[in-house]
Amino acid sequence: MSAIPESPSADETLPEEGSDAPAGPTIEFLSPDEEAPSGPIDHGPLDDTLIALGQLAITTMSALRAEDITVIDVRGRTSYCDMLVLCTVVSERQLRAAASQLVSHHRNVGRGRPLGVEGQDSGRWALIDMGDVLVHVFCEPWRGYYDLDGLWLDAPRVELAELGLTEDGQLPATDDTPADAEE
Repeated sequence: MSAIPESPSADETLPEEGSDAPAGPTIEFLSPDEEAPSGPIDHGPLDDTLIALGQLAITTMSALRAEDITVIDVRGRTSYCDMLVLCTVVSERQLRAAASQLVSHHRNVGRGRPLGVEGQDSGRWALIDMGDVLVHVFCEPWRGYYDLDGLWLDAPRVELAELGLTEDGQLPATDDTPADAEE
């Protein structure tokens, strides 16, 4: 008697043709006269999670006077996130403050610590991984060096209004005063 179990033969591991064994997804092939779809794929409107994370990132960066805030929709183009937020600061001190504030705000809204924070002590660039949203904070000369704007040139830009923000990256003020209270 052997202590090593016998491995099943190939006939025993493969489902028989016509059996009710689960099959993988159906793969469709293009015929030689068909062309693959071209052009950008419309992924529809941003979902609530992306909007909330985008608002958190942009309002935090705007409050710290980050400049040139760009939001890029990378859904379907990469597996590691759905949206990129790029912004520029003018000093290493502002870079560290921006990364620290975003981490703090991420915790304060109940999302815990971001998945990752890289480079905030480098003085060039910081990356805050909020899951579906990656925030890149660059010191001024390094944004052009890394050129993520150029790398994602073909990806659609998200307007701040799509995230429910004003042009200066803030949530719009709400008027809680009833209309009949004015004299």
